[in-house]
Amino acid sequence: MERLISVRKQLGAVYQGFAALLRSEGAVDWFTAEEINDVVYFEEQIDSRHIFPVAWCRKQGIDPKKYNCLVNRTPLSAKTNKTIGCKAPSLYLKEFELCGTGATNLDRILQSHCITLETLRCDDFEAFFQARAEALMELISKAMGKNLSLESIHDIDGD
Repeated sequence: MERLISVRKQLGAVYQGFAALLRSEGAVDWFTAEEINDVVYFEEQIDSRHIFPVAWCRKQGIDPKKYNCLVNRTPLSAKTNKTIGCKAPSLYLKEFELCGTGATNLDRILQSHCITLETLRCDDFEAFFQARAEALMELISKAMGKNLSLESIHDIDGD
């Protein structure tokens, strides 16, 4: 679990590994609703992007070590990232819905990235962080065929 929080190098092997793992599990782009296969990955400029935007996190006083780590990043297209901008998740989710993505479809799309819709709707970074870290650990466990420890990360303060 500690590695999820300590990894911040966007182009590093761990980031790339997670992107590949999420793609292999059927990750879908939030804007296009297309599965991120190898073709889409390159054509749509898929890159590791912040889920809770940096500017929003700074305004909330969230530790940069947390908002810049792997838990708060996921593979998304440049179009999706532009829609997200520096807005609170609750606001950008409404924009996705106004563009024709229904709540049920949006929930399915976010689940493909190991994200729960409710934590984003409530702009609850801490609940999101805890739930996603645990979901990512389960994804790793499944890929490795091993049960990994899911110790709590409630008290992580970036030290």
